[in-house]
Amino acid sequence: MEDKFLKSYVYLLIIFAIANLLSFTLFLLFRNSFLKIILVLISSLESLVLIGSIGFIVYVMIKKIDKIQLVLPIFYLVGFLVIGVVGAIFALKSGDMFDFSYLPNILSWIASGIFYLFQITFGTYLLKKKSKSFQKKEQHGPKNKSNTLGVVSVLFGILSLVPLVGIPSSIIAIVTGIMDIKKNKSRLGKIGLVLGILGLLITIVLYGGLFYLGFVQRGGIYDDLRIKLVKDQQLPQLVNAIEVYKVRFGEYPETITKLERINPESLLFDPIQEFNNMFSKEKEDNYFYYEQKGDTYFLFSKGVDGKPFTEDDVYPEFELKPDNLGYRTPEKNNSN
Repeated sequence: MEDKFLKSYVYLLIIFAIANLLSFTLFLLFRNSFLKIILVLISSLESLVLIGSIGFIVYVMIKKIDKIQLVLPIFYLVGFLVIGVVGAIFALKSGDMFDFSYLPNILSWIASGIFYLFQITFGTYLLKKKSKSFQKKEQHGPKNKSNTLGVVSVLFGILSLVPLVGIPSSIIAIVTGIMDIKKNKSRLGKIGLVLGILGLLITIVLYGGLFYLGFVQRGGIYDDLRIKLVKDQQLPQLVNAIEVYKVRFGEYPETITKLERINPESLLFDPIQEFNNMFSKEKEDNYFYYEQKGDTYFLFSKGVDGKPFTEDDVYPEFELKPDNLGYRTPEKNNSN
């Protein structure tokens, strides 16, 4: 008799691997901020697979099923932790995990692609070529009640109260709890079911609050973080790129898109405008504001309102500003 739990885990792993590869490929092709959000969301939901992998290993050991089944979850756990930690370090150093001008970020994404391709390949191998390994021994005689499902449900029910893994843990707790109640009418299953539902509600409230603060509320902490990133890092980097352009070509670029000759396009996008226009297909709306004025130029973010030359415009801040820069703020230029 086939073990549906084992096959379900492998299918889940393959689905997440395909979703990650597909979303990343689409992001590379279209560089849309909405696709970036989808990619980050899929990656964050991988905690479901992470928890499932641990449960899968325990299940295989308890049921004494073909140990070839352990290759996939062990590889996944080790690879996920290594790539996740290393990728996070690179992202912190570059300031943006999607900054493909930074070579370690590129290598990290390539490693992730290989990681997901192995999951798809080996998972397919298990499903197609090793179907016998999903077989579990038939029991003869009266069935003995097992408290395994109940214990699993309670454990994941407790884990569901932890915000970062709340949703996947609560789903596992609820499903195993229902299975245990249906099969064994166990008190443990009922406890796990209640804990899972409670954890799910807590997580929904918490994530709903974070979603409101990050994607609905304007002028809050997340807007402040985006503004700080723009004025302290991205705009000063872009000023430097414009000055390099003049050294190489003898004049300042006529438009901001001319900088693609020496820099990746991603450097030209304003994260404040990307957030404002996340559902817009017009990527031109997301560029930093740039205006060439002969031997000088304006460069700034249009701010939260998305309109240039208003009070919320964001300008670069320099630790030490050289005197020979062509950069000007509109106020300074108008006073000249």
